[in-house]
Amino acid sequence: MSTVVVASSGSGQTGVGSGNDLVTQVAEVIGGTGEGELRAQALNALNRVRQRMNKRDYRFMKKQQSAITLVDGTQTYSLDSAFKKPLYAVLLDTSSQPDHTLTYRDDAAFAHWAEDQEQTGRPEWYTLRNQYDDGLISLYPVPDSSAAASWTLLINYFGRIAVIQDTSAGIDLPEECEDVLVLGGQYFLLRDREKNSQALAAYRADFLEAERLLQVFDRNVADDFPRFRIGSASTSVPLGTVFIRIR
Repeated sequence: MSTVVVASSGSGQTGVGSGNDLVTQVAEVIGGTGEGELRAQALNALNRVRQRMNKRDYRFMKKQQSAITLVDGTQTYSLDSAFKKPLYAVLLDTSSQPDHTLTYRDDAAFAHWAEDQEQTGRPEWYTLRNQYDDGLISLYPVPDSSAAASWTLLINYFGRIAVIQDTSAGIDLPEECEDVLVLGGQYFLLRDREKNSQALAAYRADFLEAERLLQVFDRNVADDFPRFRIGSASTSVPLGTVFIRIR
């Protein structure tokens, strides 16, 4: 069986162009693509689109944190700086294979549900008080020496799109994002500079359509999936058995 934790080697797929290329494309809606002030405004417009995109959890923003080593008696661990929202957390055995999925609990609800949090052993739950402010994840029960020797913690999460800069550095996003960034940047720039432009409505419509198509692209998964499936929690039915309801 293959190991779960591997270093990413990159997909090699076509991505979004560089930041300065995007800025040039946005600035072209006004003209004078070499003007410093205009490029600064175009860059601001691009980052407004980026901030809007970050309000959604796109599949291409799923990330995996390197496995965290559990420490005897330590309940709280640091998250990746790019961490935005949890997807799931799982314990890996000493062969780096998934062994046990942890259950998320809201920190306030968990504090009332388990007031005495001194139990130790294999973690079953995890909480996030404020991942933006402190970047920490807490486990319960608190790992003991046996848990620390038996498991590591793997966290899958949604990250954020990084701030776009007017440089030659590439942007790590799939190419389907480029028209959203450019059309959105052009719309915001035109709205700021040419509020009475008759083309403003058309640019807005183009941007919203590109955004809608990106969301549809992100939701669609071609893999076949039956309507009803027995999961691994059932021990009486072989894993993978599919039931079809006949009326």
